[in-house]
Amino acid sequence: MIDIHAHILPDLDDGSEDMEESLEMAELAVESGVEIMAATPHSNQMGRFENFQSE
Repeated sequence: MIDIHAHILPDLDDGSEDMEESLEMAELAVESGVEIMAATPHSNQMGRFENFQSE
């Protein structure tokens, strides 16, 4: 199986909080049959990029 939307990178957006949690997520993914995983953090967080309209 291929997971194309995994928030496995630590300390980014709503993904894992730390490396330990990321490794646990990776283990669970492998146990569930995932063979390929795309780490996909959000790229539109407020303050990260100036792409929000001012009020």
